[in-house]
Amino acid sequence: MERKFIVDRTSWKLGKTDMNALFLAVNWRGVAVPLLFELLLCSGNNGTRIRLALLDDALKLLKCHEAATIYIDRELIGQTWTQG
Repeated sequence: MERKFIVDRTSWKLGKTDMNALFLAVNWRGVAVPLLFELLLCSGNNGTRIRLALLDDALKLLKCHEAATIYIDRELIGQTWTQG
C-alpha cells in the first residue's frame, strides 16, 4: 500500500512555558491522522536526525518499507533530509 506522510512543526505556550513539537501524520482517505510526535527542547527548526527517526518509527509501526510521498513544510526541508 502506498503511504503518504505529513510532517509539521508547531509551537504554542502552555501557561508560561514555550512548547515546540514535531508531528508525523499519515494520509488516510484524505485526512491527516497524527501517528507520532516528538517534543523538542529548543525553539525553531529541529535536526534531520529527529525527523528521520520519526519517519523510521512510522514505517515500522505501519509495517511498510518506504514512504511514497512526504508532505513537509518548507521550513523543514534540507538536502540531507530529502535524500535520507
